[in-house]
Amino acid sequence: DPEMSRGLGDVYKEGVIRKGKWKLIKFYEEKKVELYNIDEDKSEETDLFSVYSEITSKLKKKLEGWVIMTEAPIPSKTNKNYVEESRNWVIK
Repeated sequence: DPEMSRGLGDVYKEGVIRKGKWKLIKFYEEKKVELYNIDEDKSEETDLFSVYSEITSKLKKKLEGWVIMTEAPIPSKTNKNYVEESRNWVIK
């Protein structure tokens, strides 16, 4: 089974699915996806979504199905308590 996750709270507006060597990231705010072969590109520098459109489509569909099945919330606004420079949350 593929591994799936949602972004952390309101900080990251993305969903991620991994299956084998493939990792797909769906950016909800930008309405785009990226696909990486993490066996060959561990630093995720080469987006392959347009090269492997069939794999992109299948993984995107699985991720979207998982979001619906689990009723995972999609963040709709930025967390105002997030400090980008330190990559830590500030709780007020």
